[in-house]
Amino acid sequence: NQVSSSCLVTSNCSLAVDSFEIAEISLFPNPIDDIINIKTNSNIKKVEVFEISGRMLKTYINIENYINVKDLQSGNYVLKIYTEYGVINKKIIKK
Repeated sequence: NQVSSSCLVTSNCSLAVDSFEIAEISLFPNPIDDIINIKTNSNIKKVEVFEISGRMLKTYINIENYINVKDLQSGNYVLKIYTEYGVINKKIIKK
């Protein structure tokens, strides 16, 4: 008894992409008092504010070019900014 098999696999795959966009985001001033100004080349879908420990404090949606963080205590925070091109984390300092 003899078993034989042959297999030919061909593939024409490309891992290239036509274009790749990255969101450019600037936050100012930093350290901040009450208002964070956001300068970006993309549409912001939402912003989440986290303590350094990782606990989420706030979510902002329908953002123009700033958010009000007057109610945050002084300290260090991370903003998770969702854009049309992906998610970017930025550190801020609240005075």
